[in-house]
Amino acid sequence: MTDNTDITFEQANPIADHFSNDHCSEETANEARAGSGWNALMAYASKAYGNVDPEPVEQGIRDLLGDLQHLCNSLGLDFDYLLERATGTFRDELESPLG
Repeated sequence: MTDNTDITFEQANPIADHFSNDHCSEETANEARAGSGWNALMAYASKAYGNVDPEPVEQGIRDLLGDLQHLCNSLGLDFDYLLERATGTFRDELESPLG
């Protein structure tokens, strides 16, 4: 994995534009999942920042995760437990993209 801590939304957009939408193929399922994550992050960042282009992607992810923690707190959900489960699912999908 490369260190892209300074990548902006503007720089990341061309990369994300090439993500596959095919969730049903071993070769592209995880890339399609990354695309779904990108779409969710873009919707959040557009609302939070307006013009997302100059903003660092890392900041957008941190802010979104923080807001999700606030949401979990408000709903009485355990964010750390959900993050642990999500990390397990992520690792499983790396091993077997179609489950």
